[in-house]
Amino acid sequence: MLDVAKFDEVVTSMTPHYIRILEAVYNFENRWASRLQIALALGKRRLTPYDHRALKMLEQNGVIEVSTRPIASPLTEVIYFYRVPDSVAELMEEWVEWRKANGNRPMLRKRKPISFLDHLSEKV
Repeated sequence: MLDVAKFDEVVTSMTPHYIRILEAVYNFENRWASRLQIALALGKRRLTPYDHRALKMLEQNGVIEVSTRPIASPLTEVIYFYRVPDSVAELMEEWVEWRKANGNRPMLRKRKPISFLDHLSEKV
């Protein structure tokens, strides 16, 4: 689950280009945006493999959602769509407010994250 501290870690490790891609997807509100729509929002004709890696990284970190739809085309079998869900958009807004209040210092966790399931045995 993505929280403000984790989002801070993700966004502060991103390149400016990755941030532009995130902004482009965010600015579609809660609507699904195709790769073509994202490319056009970035002022490009199509996304590059680097752009695809950025979208994949954002998906893996829980910042964006991905959906596919089948298409009858000799070039591809599916079209990819992306969006920033409302829950993450609210988290992003909370992050912006935290950054405004605290400057550009990285957000520090007060507690080290623990995965309880990793430490529980079935014989408890």
